[in-house]
Amino acid sequence: MATGNLVAVAAGGLIRPHQGNRYDGASDDVERVTGVPAQTVEAFVAPRGDFRSG
Repeated sequence: MATGNLVAVAAGGLIRPHQGNRYDGASDDVERVTGVPAQTVEAFVAPRGDFRSG
């Protein structure tokens, strides 16, 4: 199999489940492990005014 085909097959294996909303579920894993509910990135960064990307 040519490298280009291998990349296309691998990408297809990741894209199809995403298109089918396979990864849209939520779990309570973070809360069970840490004792604190999971946050969105925005909720984590918002109170940290000194946080800078890059």
